[in-house]
Amino acid sequence: MEVVFDLEKEVESGGAYPLVDERKLSYFPFLKRDKEPTIAKDLRYNYANAYRVLPVNPISARIGDYNCMFLGNPQDSFHFAIYY
Repeated sequence: MEVVFDLEKEVESGGAYPLVDERKLSYFPFLKRDKEPTIAKDLRYNYANAYRVLPVNPISARIGDYNCMFLGNPQDSFHFAIYY
């Protein structure tokens, strides 16, 4: 039995490979994408931005400065982001 996988169909329906919501991606400035359109499995940690203050651009128009700091190295088992 041959299994045929149609990525375009999966992307349209979400399925196992959902498209990344570009608006929500602004909350994660420490992520980088390998290609566009971006599906969730194409996102990678950008370790060059680790342990730096990164601005966060919220979707809403609330007034104030929002920042985050990504904590992690490639060899770590766990990664954290602190938002303030």
